[in-house]
Amino acid sequence: MSPSSGQGASQALEDAHQLAVLVKAALQKNQLSSSSDVAAVFAEMQRVRKPRVDRINHEARRRGDNKKTPMGPWACWFRDRMMQALFWVRTTREKAQCRA
Repeated sequence: MSPSSGQGASQALEDAHQLAVLVKAALQKNQLSSSSDVAAVFAEMQRVRKPRVDRINHEARRRGDNKKTPMGPWACWFRDRMMQALFWVRTTREKAQCRA
């Protein structure tokens, strides 16, 4: 999962919920008594979750690629001047607060 998608925690919660549903169903059917049963639950989890996670990954990659468009020279110049101004304002305020 791409960090820029902001989906990490949401996907973890969905995974936990889906796993709980599958484990509960297996316990109700008394099908969770060996390690192969546990492996079967995880295989089912993979089968159920993979299509959704793949779609979200694809969308995150697509949106992340849009963020990678290069900036023109004027945009870079403007960004650099704004950062300088913001840092100057911030440090000037902090110096004034220290003197007070």
